[in-house]
Amino acid sequence: MRGSAAPERAGPAQRQRCQRSDGVDVPDVALAPGADLRMAEVDGAAAHRGPVLAPLGMNVSHYTALSVFRALGTISNAQLAERTMMSPQSANEMVKAMEAKGWIERSPDPSHGRIIRIRLTEEGTACLRRCDGVVRDVEEAMFPDLSADERARLHAQLRAAVRALSLQGI
Repeated sequence: MRGSAAPERAGPAQRQRCQRSDGVDVPDVALAPGADLRMAEVDGAAAHRGPVLAPLGMNVSHYTALSVFRALGTISNAQLAERTMMSPQSANEMVKAMEAKGWIERSPDPSHGRIIRIRLTEEGTACLRRCDGVVRDVEEAMFPDLSADERARLHAQLRAAVRALSLQGI
């Protein structure tokens, strides 16, 4: 809207702009919120692309959880909940659904009777590999100007940001 602080809607090739109350155009970078808000915008834009993993029988939460199993091996439901930032109850429901699909299997922890260990199955590994390509395509569409090395550095920086916030209890 002209004359308001709200940004005008622009086409993809244009930068968003708004006008100050005195009529001066201001580029959106001058109004840039913190990185956390930009990440929320990226998340919203990615969600707008549609459920890209659905044709493979998976959603983003499943992909995240299976990726955690691939990286960490056998873990408990509580560890999964912590790593995926879900409540233990939500993680448990997701584990049941993934177990029903044959992607994971659960077994009692040999050293603690109340802990159930969860691990990726061969079927889960195969499904995860199929999804990796789809996720890679989305990432390349999001960052077309970044090289593979630059994307790897971005991943490392995002992991460091999550770790820093986790350590601070945020």
